[in-house]
Amino acid sequence: MRPILFLLLLSACCGPDLTVYTRYDTLERLASTYVETPDPRRCDPNTQGETLVIHWTIPKKPGYWLELTRVFHCGERETEAFFLPNCAGRFEIPLRGQTYLDTGGYLSYQAILFYEGLPVAIAKHPLYAEPIIFRNKK
Repeated sequence: MRPILFLLLLSACCGPDLTVYTRYDTLERLASTYVETPDPRRCDPNTQGETLVIHWTIPKKPGYWLELTRVFHCGERETEAFFLPNCAGRFEIPLRGQTYLDTGGYLSYQAILFYEGLPVAIAKHPLYAEPIIFRNKK
């Protein structure tokens, strides 16, 4: 009885958790690659690409949201904000087809979990860096 109570106490007081990783979607992920059967998805350009996978666990309080900054190989940056409706969840942001070819895929990313406007958890790619902006002084 005591170990169960101890585990319940530990799980009740956990803080916010945020995990982000990149999943590479290639033809090797298709079962038809290994069993050598015909598959129309092998010719589909939307089969290959990358997917950004985001997991979170937060206390049961309203007011959490996620700010995600994605940096692509072509140098573009995109920042989006997401409201987190559940105390635990996962969502995926796929990058496929012509968009994948145009951008060259994900270079890095940073995800910040906010509660009432304050950052409480950060997950970032090892290569992520804030941009350096030079201003011309005359």
